[in-house]
Amino acid sequence: MKSPFVDLPIDVRTHLENSGNGLRVSSGTILLSASNIWKHCYWLQKGAVRMYYLDRDGREHNKAFFLMGDFLWPVTERLRNSPSGFFIEALTDIQVVSWKVESLQKHFDEEEWRHFALLWVERLLNSKLERERDWLHLNAKERYKKLFKTKQDWIENIPDFHLASYLGLTPESLSRIKRQLTK
Repeated sequence: MKSPFVDLPIDVRTHLENSGNGLRVSSGTILLSASNIWKHCYWLQKGAVRMYYLDRDGREHNKAFFLMGDFLWPVTERLRNSPSGFFIEALTDIQVVSWKVESLQKHFDEEEWRHFALLWVERLLNSKLERERDWLHLNAKERYKKLFKTKQDWIENIPDFHLASYLGLTPESLSRIKRQLTK
């Protein structure tokens, strides 16, 4: 499993990887509620996690999924200092290594922290821009085909009704698209 700290100097990386707290979390556990400030970083060792929000009618909308090896953390200062507005939930029983953000930050000097944060901000921005472009330029079937091609691990590990929500579809529409593509 690739370390989220691979771009850091070896001594910093080793210290970080050995300083987190290992946790086992049951399926359905909410790691972060929308009204809470995001104070922890998670390196997912096993299982699946989703990030979602509730619309004003109480319907869930999936923003992202995370699987083994993924690193979840409040990249921006706003996320570290204000209620998140979304939920993070264990979709399966998971194992994570966890750090409080301020504890993680103490392992870096100021320049290393800026470099580390910038790498993750760039990854997040690229992901957001790509998803926005897909929503504007691809129809539902094309979005599913792209997801199937680029996120096979999601296809294999995330229930279809959650994938449907992520794609902006009903579960029935996703089933129809999948049937059409297997003909």
